[in-house]
Amino acid sequence: MLILLGSITIWSNELQTAAVTLLAIAAALVIATKELILCIMGSLWRFSTKAYDVGDRIEVGAFRGDVFQYNMFSTKLYEIGPGKDHHQFTGRMIELPNSLLLNTPVINESKTGPYVLHVFRVPFRKSEDWKGAAKLILGMAIEECSEYIEEAKRQFQRNSSKHVIESPNVEPRLHYSFSSSDQVDLVIRIPVPSKQKGRLEQAIIQRYIDAGETREPK
Repeated sequence: MLILLGSITIWSNELQTAAVTLLAIAAALVIATKELILCIMGSLWRFSTKAYDVGDRIEVGAFRGDVFQYNMFSTKLYEIGPGKDHHQFTGRMIELPNSLLLNTPVINESKTGPYVLHVFRVPFRKSEDWKGAAKLILGMAIEECSEYIEEAKRQFQRNSSKHVIESPNVEPRLHYSFSSSDQVDLVIRIPVPSKQKGRLEQAIIQRYIDAGETREPK
């Protein structure tokens, strides 16, 4: 003990210098590997929360696409877009560092199951016959979604029982919104297969455009 205490006393300055040096090296290593550490922590967060899996369509910040691969450091997406209002493959691949998962909300469009509720808008001027258009578009939406409604109902009822929440009404619905003083937006909500939102939305809009071309102007 005396030898040990004597050694510590004699070498105290050198030991202190060595400790400071090791601390500086450790701090430098942490700074240098910060992003890698955050990516690993993001991967652990994804694994523990099951936020998404391969095949899911997700949105992370400004990035949106279908997950086709992920590892400890990154997640790869086939980009969907352009923007949030379109549902086509852009032909580009996005590789996201998993560190984004720690401070950016992750929206999973496929989490409810094979069917989702999709919302889109059709704008009209107040001077137009938007009430007649609303009835026409709603009828077309019901026709386009008729084959999916019953299965979508069963899926959302199962989800509601599992999570003890109220089951939503999956029938096609229409609401009104005013984005400006002279514009009325028809907000249409429809049940669709999660990977066919764009197709059904465009089918309804195209049917309305075709119907408008055949009507006589007032």
